[in-house]
Amino acid sequence: MNKERFKDYDDEVRELVLAFERMQREGRNQYFDTSEMEIIIDYYLECNDERGVAQSVRYGKELFPESMSMWLREAHHLCMQEKYDEALHLLKKIERRDPDYCDMLYALGAVYSVKEEPKRAIAYYLRSAADGYDLGTIYANVADEYVKLERYSDAQRYYLRALKEGGEEERLLFGLAMMFDNSDRLDEGIHFFRDYVQEHAYSYVAWYCLAEMQRLVGLVEKAVDSFLFCLTIKPDYEQASLSLSESYCELNEYSKAVQTLHDACSHTTDLAGMYLRIACIFMTQNNYETALTYLYKGVKMNTRMPELWQWIALAHMGLGQNIEALEAARKALAIEPESAPMLDTTAHIYLNMGLNDEAEKCFLMATELDEGTADTAVHYADYLMGQERWEEAIEILERGLDRSHNPLDLHMRMAACYFAQGQRNRLFNSVRDCIYDQPNGGDELLAAYPWMMNDIDIMNIITTMKREGEPYDNEDYNIDHKLY
Repeated sequence: MNKERFKDYDDEVRELVLAFERMQREGRNQYFDTSEMEIIIDYYLECNDERGVAQSVRYGKELFPESMSMWLREAHHLCMQEKYDEALHLLKKIERRDPDYCDMLYALGAVYSVKEEPKRAIAYYLRSAADGYDLGTIYANVADEYVKLERYSDAQRYYLRALKEGGEEERLLFGLAMMFDNSDRLDEGIHFFRDYVQEHAYSYVAWYCLAEMQRLVGLVEKAVDSFLFCLTIKPDYEQASLSLSESYCELNEYSKAVQTLHDACSHTTDLAGMYLRIACIFMTQNNYETALTYLYKGVKMNTRMPELWQWIALAHMGLGQNIEALEAARKALAIEPESAPMLDTTAHIYLNMGLNDEAEKCFLMATELDEGTADTAVHYADYLMGQERWEEAIEILERGLDRSHNPLDLHMRMAACYFAQGQRNRLFNSVRDCIYDQPNGGDELLAAYPWMMNDIDIMNIITTMKREGEPYDNEDYNIDHKLY
């Protein structure tokens, strides 16, 4: 018996749960009153023990078939099984019997939240606040639903109310940070968190959120200072160490970036992942030998981490060691056979070895996977374009458009393909797409394919759209940064 399972519970919970489990093993019946059954079921719910929940709910309903508290816990069990419509039906049954039952109202709010019906979720969450219990959590949930509705001022109001009611600070500050980011109010967010750390100087979460916002607006030096304050308060806050290291890299202070990660190694739960991050810093400096030292250290900690083998392959490629690179790539694919990035890397190794047929097989497999990215499509298209297989390249690029958040690279290559084929109308449309993708898309197109500057029609399109200030309203252009 695992005694640790009860370390966060008092003796009453432990004795009731053990008595229930003993009864189950012996195949007999034992009476527990309603409150005792609630304690038993709630224990299994909190432990996310689906089997225990199922058994205890079933027994509780046998003892108390008309108990609304048993119905409520059955609804929780249905939610664990992702049977939300059935849970909703049962909760509505409780509501008809007792429309002011706050626990039921809160559960309805949670179900409507999962079902992506934020207006109904808000209504039920607010009704559940009538008993004044756990208002911090309730108001935080309401704020989250307002974020879904993009009603950011209401979301901010409820996040602040939740803070006043003693809600979980980390969750609420991260929620506020995401809200400022999503609503393009980063300057206001920086002002808010500056004021917050003035009043709560030892809030490591507030310092972290302030630092991330400073990074987003390009104040990287100030972000470094804020990350350092955060780590002074909580030295083992790993996410702050990772972000601080990335900030140092942005400032080209690579030795400090590495040292930050070395310091984090003393408390990380993922030492292999930390070695991988250190190796990546050396890879950016083309220091492949040192990178390999850390990558193989990571392998000693975790031989089943495919990313380590992928980066080992890339490092050996950088050293021109194609045989070793291919061996590492095969090890990565043995762990994760349907990895589009790894198949893409393997394709490039085969190209370096002159094995074009093998490379094409890998490219094709990578692009056919659901997780295949636009980068994979670009790399395969480059290979096909090099062989003047224009139609096939266009087909791959069109497939990549469905997966791209920033399609400029794809549209530029499509323009090159149409140019080579002499398909003028499609060429002109692709040129316009490049400029819709990014304001400087026309310039990037000409930099990539300078011979297009000799085409009067192409230059007229680019010049005219620049002069007329064509609106750049492509939603994919502004990629949201989700850092919290």
